[in-house]
Amino acid sequence: MKQGKHTRGAVGSLTYQKHLDTMTVEEGIAWLMGMKERLTSKQQRERRYLDRRAARGTQTPTDDAYEQDQVLESELLALLEGLIDQFQRDMTGGQR
Repeated sequence: MKQGKHTRGAVGSLTYQKHLDTMTVEEGIAWLMGMKERLTSKQQRERRYLDRRAARGTQTPTDDAYEQDQVLESELLALLEGLIDQFQRDMTGGQR
């Protein structure tokens, strides 16, 4: 399922996304799952970055902020998982 219109050019990118309240249940699930995948990739990419820097003995305030972001990202991933589960239950009439 396509999640939005993405156009890349020399200057930047443009993304369009419908509001969650205007999506069908199927569109909502697909959008939330896509968001979860992107956030998971971001978290993993940052973790690899932090691990490389720690191996070199490098620690800056930015690294500290990224470490704090890891916790926030985990909380957001749990929230997304709960929303996905709820949408799927709604779609199946409460059955899982």
